[in-house]
Amino acid sequence: MRLSGQEGEENCAMGAGSAGSSVRAVLASNPDAHFHAESICLDPDCLHPDHPGSASVYYPTWVDIWQQERKGFLLRDHVFRVFCKTHPGLNLAVHNDKLVLMPANTQDESQQWVKDESYGLRAKDCYGHPAFSLINKKTGKILKHGKHKGHQVHLMDYEANVRDDDIMWTESQDFGEGFKTLRCASNTLLNLTVSGQGKSLELDTWHKTDHQLWKVFPL
Repeated sequence: MRLSGQEGEENCAMGAGSAGSSVRAVLASNPDAHFHAESICLDPDCLHPDHPGSASVYYPTWVDIWQQERKGFLLRDHVFRVFCKTHPGLNLAVHNDKLVLMPANTQDESQQWVKDESYGLRAKDCYGHPAFSLINKKTGKILKHGKHKGHQVHLMDYEANVRDDDIMWTESQDFGEGFKTLRCASNTLLNLTVSGQGKSLELDTWHKTDHQLWKVFPL
């Protein structure tokens, strides 16, 4: 997983090129196309100050294109409930700014998670599984893991333009009935684990038990 240094930048650039191909195609085939306010304008008579021919012209870089594509992923309805095989009637939720397992209520936005899969275009784990992040729909906070066994899984404010290995997760193979492990993209030996009779979530190595198996189920 190449996410830092020069190699990480190259990896990011390659991913952006792939993700932004549709946007680049629009720009290439329309000489008057340009960005303003997070959209592409195709009107040659546009009087917006960013339009070509005006005093101030903004030509999008590959970074801009990449960010546009990421926003497109988040605007889609990639909303899921997340639950553990040990407690199938409880959903992962946010309550009082803490991660908890709550009785399932699919109408409760604190139990709904947006799965940002755009990371998978440029970041994969050692098995080639694409990375993603999970953002709580009600609070806008993102699920963040640590780097070592025993570290608590917690929440942090979501910042769309910040690249952080610790917000990237991947799923394992299917262990039956759609249940998989949720593990750190940067270290697949560490899995999301329910501990303390469901009172806390932490990273642990694989013990082949149901309290380490999860389902990310679309709503």
